[in-house]
Amino acid sequence: MDKRAKVSQGQLRIFFRTLKQNVGYSWEEIATKICGVSMRTLSDWRNGKYTLPLKMIGKLAEFSNTELPKKIKLLERYWYTRLGGEISGRKNFEKYGNFGTLEGRKLGALRALRTHKIKNTGFFVKKGVVLPHYSARLAECIGIILGDGGLTKKQLTITLHRYDDKDYIAYVHKLCRVLFGVNPSLSYRGKEVVCNIVISRMKLVSFLENMGLCTGNKVKHQVGVPNWIARNDLYSKYCLRGLFDTDGCFYIDRHKYKNNLYLNCAMNFTNRSIPLLNFFKNKLEKSGFHPTQKTSYSIFVRRENEIIRYFREIGCSNPKHKSKYAEYFKRKYGRVPKWS
Repeated sequence: MDKRAKVSQGQLRIFFRTLKQNVGYSWEEIATKICGVSMRTLSDWRNGKYTLPLKMIGKLAEFSNTELPKKIKLLERYWYTRLGGEISGRKNFEKYGNFGTLEGRKLGALRALRTHKIKNTGFFVKKGVVLPHYSARLAECIGIILGDGGLTKKQLTITLHRYDDKDYIAYVHKLCRVLFGVNPSLSYRGKEVVCNIVISRMKLVSFLENMGLCTGNKVKHQVGVPNWIARNDLYSKYCLRGLFDTDGCFYIDRHKYKNNLYLNCAMNFTNRSIPLLNFFKNKLEKSGFHPTQKTSYSIFVRRENEIIRYFREIGCSNPKHKSKYAEYFKRKYGRVPKWS
């Protein structure tokens, strides 16, 4: 965030008077041509009503060859919020007394309980949610949850890369909203590169548990695909899509032969749950693919014609994978295979 420059009123008058003399502009020209603000804003800066952005006072000094004020106090952009909170807190204390007493906390709790009873709300109240019937889209969502999701007693959380999966986040968010009739929250933790799609519904967690998913560590429990999906070819196809979109990748395999570099496309699905790996491999083999497994936790598809077939028949909802796929074939052949 931009820092602010706090300068005494006397120094501000000297600074702006010198600046105006150096550039020979009117105040209106300084506001519009140099600062790009209204006359009202410039007037507030000159009078010390509001602090100046640090970048702006530096720009003005450089443009007009004017010496900066000697005493500049640097403030964070929203420095005034803490001060405002302290003032508001003192006024409320004077008006209502100490909120931290046992009597005050008890009174607040009783009021909260009455309000929750009237509105049928509260942290531990099971809120409304749609429990969908079996469908291809639900099977895809289950694949997404098995790949990058997790369950606690009260929440469903799907964790995706906030930058690489930016467009896919929007897709998953909409999919959950349509399926379960709730608007999931998006949680970004500071500078972390993840985005959590969160649905806080105990009823939904119970619904997913009854389907065969489990709370806690998926690897520890060695979670597998629910039977209602595994027994149905259409549902299995969509579940495969969800699994690959989250825990899979499309990449370029580079290898040398007789001093020549060859580029080939490949697909990889990695997961630490053996039942999920077996489901992914067995369903591909049943559909005529030839997946390989050279490591304990990774399945590969390396035949180019089968990769084209996968994207055409099973499909992909993650724009990250689709763009890499399209870029590879466009570079190699000058065109992209038709999706269908």
